[in-house]
Amino acid sequence: MSGEPGDGTLAALGFAGAPLVEPLRYPGRVAEQPVLLSGGRLRPLRGFPVTGRVPVLAVGSNGSPAQLHHKLTGAGVTDTVPLAPVRVEGLAVALSGHVSRAGYVAATPYRAPGEAVALVLTWLTPEQLAVVDVSESVNYRRVALPPADFPVLLPDGTPTAQGGAQLYVSLRGVLTDPAGRPRPRGPQEAVLSALLADSARLRVLFGPTPRTWMAAVRDDPSLPARGTAVFRSEGWVRESGGLLDLLPPGQPADAGPSAGSEAPQPARSTAARHVPRR
Repeated sequence: MSGEPGDGTLAALGFAGAPLVEPLRYPGRVAEQPVLLSGGRLRPLRGFPVTGRVPVLAVGSNGSPAQLHHKLTGAGVTDTVPLAPVRVEGLAVALSGHVSRAGYVAATPYRAPGEAVALVLTWLTPEQLAVVDVSESVNYRRVALPPADFPVLLPDGTPTAQGGAQLYVSLRGVLTDPAGRPRPRGPQEAVLSALLADSARLRVLFGPTPRTWMAAVRDDPSLPARGTAVFRSEGWVRESGGLLDLLPPGQPADAGPSAGSEAPQPARSTAARHVPRR
């Protein structure tokens, strides 16, 4: 990062604000060039070893250094994570068919042959991956992308050294507009404004504006699940083009409890027990 101001802190570089804390910032400012996050600071990514780390694509706020810092340090795990912008072929990104506990409507990938999408690639240690898995466990499952079907390319067009990568796919499906087209990701205020304009039932639940939406969620923790139910009753949810078929055999791909409720979790590390789920 050339010409980085101040001491390289997230705030000094304009990356402050984790969406889990400030939901209208979703997805947060994501990494726009290869960087190393460490100790709440960013510096250019040069020669950092990724051996032993798992390459995981971020389609939403996990590409935001502020969100990663919040999740990892909140669980007592180091936030040292390399991030790099990449292009992934065979995928597109839309909104997920659920309202998160924090109130924002998050992103999800779906299969899109012939298309390509800009994402952020993170390299996570096993301990970091366990933390992020828990944070996504209610509404997402992590799958491994076959590199032949979903090439992951660096900005210069070369494939990543690992070839393939993993990513989180929503269990709640892809959110569509009334015409059946996948709703594109974008600034959260614009996303919520469009949803409210399209559904009287959402306006009854959340009020007329994105800010009343967030205030309502703060006051009533049941609203995310109820909003998720409205998405389905409006007929706005479709599946992700078979991405969940990439789950390992025996791993459940059902949505389980409604979005916004607590899903039973397997045994995990002490640190991972304190991760907020979204």
